[in-house]
Amino acid sequence: MDSCALFAGPCVVEQFVSNATEIAVMVCRDMSGNISTWDPVEMVFNKHNTLAYQICPARISQDIAQQARTLAMKSIESFSGVGVFAVEFFLTSDTKLLINEIAPRPHNS
Repeated sequence: MDSCALFAGPCVVEQFVSNATEIAVMVCRDMSGNISTWDPVEMVFNKHNTLAYQICPARISQDIAQQARTLAMKSIESFSGVGVFAVEFFLTSDTKLLINEIAPRPHNS
């Protein structure tokens, strides 16, 4: 965390990620560690950068879909999360998955 000219206090400034699309995987994990995922969805944003609608299943390859599901499950398992989580990803133009957000609840994803 560092200070920046945009705000009076400490802030985090992230590097811009040129992404091809944004996708999300919903994950459910119980107290015994049983875990399930749903098919990735593709999020489409309006001009105000708020979610306009989703496309399910996402228009991605089966390989990328499986990678997203696996990474989402590993992420939730890494902090022993219990409940329903939305794991959002940037899918870059060179097909790399970058976790953008993990919402510990049903989410707009």
